Amino acid sequence: MILPICFILLVFAEIVDGELWNTTGGIAPWESYLQVGDIRRPLGLTLNRSSLSHRHFAIGYLCLQSFMYDEADNAFDFAIANDSTFVEAYIGKMLSCKQALWAHTDFDCGLAVYNKTQMLNSSRMTPLQGQLISTVYQWYKHNPNVTAGEDAFLSSMRNLSGDYTNETDIHALLGLALLNVAGHQSQIEPPEMEEARIVLQDVLKNESNHPGALHYLIHAYDVAQVNISQQARDYAQQYGKVASTSSHGQHMPAHIWVRIGSWQLALSADLNATTVSFELCTTRLFNMTVSISSIELNSVFALLNATQQVLLLQCDAENRAHSMEWLSYSRLQTGDWSGSLGLLHDLFVSDNRSSLTPNHYLSFAYRTQTRMMITLFHWFPYDSQFLNTTQQFAELDEMKATALGNISSAQWYPIWSEAGIRWSECLRL
Repeated sequence: MILPICFILLVFAEIVDGELWNTTGGIAPWESYLQVGDIRRPLGLTLNRSSLSHRHFAIGYLCLQSFMYDEADNAFDFAIANDSTFVEAYIGKMLSCKQALWAHTDFDCGLAVYNKTQMLNSSRMTPLQGQLISTVYQWYKHNPNVTAGEDAFLSSMRNLSGDYTNETDIHALLGLALLNVAGHQSQIEPPEMEEARIVLQDVLKNESNHPGALHYLIHAYDVAQVNISQQARDYAQQYGKVASTSSHGQHMPAHIWVRIGSWQLALSADLNATTVSFELCTTRLFNMTVSISSIELNSVFALLNATQQVLLLQCDAENRAHSMEWLSYSRLQTGDWSGSLGLLHDLFVSDNRSSLTPNHYLSFAYRTQTRMMITLFHWFPYDSQFLNTTQQFAELDEMKATALGNISSAQWYPIWSEAGIRWSECLRL
């Protein structure tokens, strides 16, 4: 059911995430819709709850904690448009030019924002503001050397956290910096990862619901050892509650549930993530609330016109495709072959119709397809109901032909068979 959003929110006193905002209008419907936690002093800033600029900034910064980069960028732009001298909004925008832990750094974006900060009146900046600009600049200063930038950012963040020991959010950023560097190491538990756990746990002692700290702790325990991963159960459960309207926030707990074999919790997390993605995007794009009863693409498309369908596929594409891939895997582990196949179909349809460049859906579709191939050849032969995999391959072929429309199913069967057999034989050695 689709209803126009009637955000008859209290104009002079809106309560968002338990905090009172005395802002008069000017907030986009999707910003009001968000429930993604709260941070007491983001970037060390005392929030003015009567300032529209501060509210936009707070929303953007909270989105950043859950890797909602497009939404964060939009909200920071709103804040800057309302107050072109708002230093923290520029810093937030600089931060959003790098997809931390996702191995993507937009040097042009980061340097462009940095250049704008150099036109601000430095004499009116606090020492912390100046140091933050210089610190975030380290990510982009060493273009194109990403590793050098992350090492320099970590070094600078260590200094900042030492200078501002009472600024909890600065320590959360230090935790993120440590995890960035840990990602370049070959050990299962690099020293920087172990240090990040300690730093982020200390953050939670001061702010138990800090969304960034909860999020990053899940990453810090997302390793291939059950005895380690299970230590993040509480963080996973709490983060899912805090970031309730973030698709990535709903997905991240699945990293722990999959590691420890809690398949029903993993299913629930990624089903919620995909649902939340569709609902937030319809709010953000079309200013309407949509109650998603099924995440099947045909069901969602039935609520929208053709133009809206394409726009929906372009919104939150990477987060949604990632959640769909993981949901497909959890469905395989619980014996839901048809459900997994349906998600693969929807990923290929999304790739076909979204017209994105680069297209996130295609890479996740192939990852999903590969997992299904390996599962067919390696695991299902030990389950009597899947002793004969011919039917499953026929379904894969039919799905691929239907989703793409221009590929003969006969082309795919021998390719999949050869790849699957070779890989499964390697696994069985």
